[in-house]
Amino acid sequence: MSGRILPVLPENLPSKKIPVFVVDDSQDNLDLMEALLQDEGYETIHKASSGPKALEFLETRHDIGVILLDMMMPGMDGYEVCRRVTSSDAWRHIPVIMVTGGALRHNEALQKSFAAGATDFITKPVNEVDLFMRVNSALALYRERVIRHHKARELAESEEKFRATFDQAPVGIAHVDLRGRLLLINRRLCELLGYSSNELTNLPFDALCDSRYIRDYAKQLRQLLEDGIEYHACEIPLLHKSGDSIWTRLTLSLLRNQDRSPKTFIYLIEDITRRKMYEDDLRLAATVFDGSTEAIIVTDSNARILKVNSAFTSMTGYTTSELAGENPRILQSGMQDGEFYRSLWTNLNETGQWQGEIWNRRKDGDIFPAWLTICAVRNGKGHVTNYVGISRDITLRKEAEERLNFQATHDALTGLPNRTLFHDRLTQALALAAQTGTSLALLFLDLDRFKVINDTLGHGIGDRLLQAVVERLRSCAGESDTLARWGGDEFIFLLERVQGTQHAATAARRILDSLIEPFHIQGHEVFVTGTIGISLFPGDGHDVQALLGNADTAMYRAKQKGKNDYQFYAAAMNATAYERLKLESDLRHALKRNELVLHYQPRVDIHTGEIIAVEALLRWQHPVRGLLCPKDFIGLAEESGLIVPMGEWVMHSACMQNKAWQAAGLPPLRVSVNLSTHQFKKENLTETVEGMLKKTGTDPGLLELEITESVMMENVERAVRTLNELSMLGVNVSIDDFGTGYSSLGYLKRFPIGAIKLDQSFVQHIPVSPDDSAIAMSIISLGRALKLRVVAEGVETQEQLSFLRDHGCHEAQGFLFGYPAHADEITKTLQKPHRPEINRFFRNHRELKRC
Repeated sequence: MSGRILPVLPENLPSKKIPVFVVDDSQDNLDLMEALLQDEGYETIHKASSGPKALEFLETRHDIGVILLDMMMPGMDGYEVCRRVTSSDAWRHIPVIMVTGGALRHNEALQKSFAAGATDFITKPVNEVDLFMRVNSALALYRERVIRHHKARELAESEEKFRATFDQAPVGIAHVDLRGRLLLINRRLCELLGYSSNELTNLPFDALCDSRYIRDYAKQLRQLLEDGIEYHACEIPLLHKSGDSIWTRLTLSLLRNQDRSPKTFIYLIEDITRRKMYEDDLRLAATVFDGSTEAIIVTDSNARILKVNSAFTSMTGYTTSELAGENPRILQSGMQDGEFYRSLWTNLNETGQWQGEIWNRRKDGDIFPAWLTICAVRNGKGHVTNYVGISRDITLRKEAEERLNFQATHDALTGLPNRTLFHDRLTQALALAAQTGTSLALLFLDLDRFKVINDTLGHGIGDRLLQAVVERLRSCAGESDTLARWGGDEFIFLLERVQGTQHAATAARRILDSLIEPFHIQGHEVFVTGTIGISLFPGDGHDVQALLGNADTAMYRAKQKGKNDYQFYAAAMNATAYERLKLESDLRHALKRNELVLHYQPRVDIHTGEIIAVEALLRWQHPVRGLLCPKDFIGLAEESGLIVPMGEWVMHSACMQNKAWQAAGLPPLRVSVNLSTHQFKKENLTETVEGMLKKTGTDPGLLELEITESVMMENVERAVRTLNELSMLGVNVSIDDFGTGYSSLGYLKRFPIGAIKLDQSFVQHIPVSPDDSAIAMSIISLGRALKLRVVAEGVETQEQLSFLRDHGCHEAQGFLFGYPAHADEITKTLQKPHRPEINRFFRNHRELKRC
């Protein structure tokens, strides 16, 4: 019964149309009541003769407006029926008027009736006026109860709908009192914050706010309360129960009373964390887009430009407005054909991306290379919506690559092709010549005396000289010729389509003639000549190595013939080259096999004829070739790097021999040893000499080191430092071949030396040659002025000796006094009690080979 629905009463329904229910155990009373009510105009009268029947009737009806209930009935009396009606949810809205017959006292009946829940009370006999008045009042009460019931039901349904809406809302909703405390919280807000409804109820809302934003939140509340606005929205992070921050959009609404006074707040709280992350991503992307040094372009699916970044406008010279809506083809340079772009789009459509090098044109017409990456952007259905291109100007990289390629294939000093590039060009030229049946020539050029100039004047002057030489050589090369630097002071020409040997000979002579005029380098007048070896294709070889090797062989042959000339290759030259290689191989084993020997040539005091020193001279006792002089192998030793260990062997052997002479009781004798260029340049020269002296027990004053003038002039400061170190050891130092170099008096004064050796090239023509005589006299005078001993080399005649003696020369050596001899021959001579006259010295040993 609790679920029974009450009838809906139309507003204009007359009360007398509402059914009236009369319950009485007396049929007469029932009929009387019915008659009275009908006479008054009440349309529907229902009757029941007992309590149970009345209750049974009510079970089937829901439209009864009032019950007239007799108090005294057998079985279930009126009070019990009244109690059941008024206690039932289905009937309690029906007013009950108790009717009494007077058996009970009036007051007692009233009390019992109202205690049972009766609405009103009348007594028998019934007064018609009183009856109608009370029935009308009861029906009015019924109408009011029904209306109130329906309103309550509507309110309950409304509240139920509100609650359902409140809890099912996709956003958090809260009712907040004026103190900021949470009153009502929906389920979404609980889920959002991780709390239960009980945990949130009465919690101050600002306890959920990030502390950095509480001041902003309070400001929003004040504006609602003070400014009279209806709502305010803001974005604020709230704290999840886990401690994490959740970004929310908070909309604050203020409900007001009828007098406009604040009543309560309603908060709508929407989770915008993902949106904020998306916005952050967008901001980051925008920052990357605008701040990127890479040029970025975005187009639609039809390749119309939508957006470019500042790097793109800087790279192309176009403004954003000029590019908007355009097709990227406005950047095409024309350097890549249509097939290139068709391939690009085919690859892009098939794979979704393309990457490669592209040549574009700037707004000003400048063409530049760029490295471009294009990606297709697709929507959820897989359709292309945009294209994104990322590119960078690679002009600098291309220039760097070109520089690297140039450096890899060209000589850094002269800018000429190097060996690698020349080898490639020669390979291509040979293939073309073989195909076309034409000839070509290789001209291998080596500069004469360049090493002397480089060592004497320094590498800086040498480099400038090479550059000046190249300028002249370039003028000799035709348009189809290739000129390359082979290394050091060597150059090579490739002449294509050569018309016979005369063509190559003319080119060689033109090259040599270009070098005749002196070069003026930083205040120095320098003369340099060249020697050229020529090989021809196909006569002198069919491959690169053969032609190069044969040109090199021809060049060496030309050197042997006197330099400053050219020489065509001849097959016989290979035999000479082979012999040279074989000799170099033998030389590498000479030290280990003890094939090196020393001969000693005396130096005498010109005025007394006494032997005061000997010069240690190296010889090679070759097992097959016999005794070889230095000119036969020293050049090979220098080229192969064997000169340093050979020089150290000479110094050690000479010191040991001198020590042996001293141990034999012979008079003290200086032994001079020649230092090679490579030895003098070694940083540890002083330590090597000092160690040699200690190891052999030689008196430093009995060792003399001969150093050529040109070696010392190569690096004067270093030479002075080294010579000072040697001087501190007590070793004697002399300048060999004096007069053939470029030293000046100023430099000579700085060198701590004891003697200068007058080169034999000036001695051999005195006193016949006035020029050589004058030079010899000048050098002797210079030496005496500087308090240096002057030693004349290559003295072979009495006339030369007399001239030197007359002009104050101190010492002499040469064939006039004896040829270089074995140590034991020197020993025998030194042991003689009476020295022979100097002009017959060693006359018994004239048969020794002149070296």
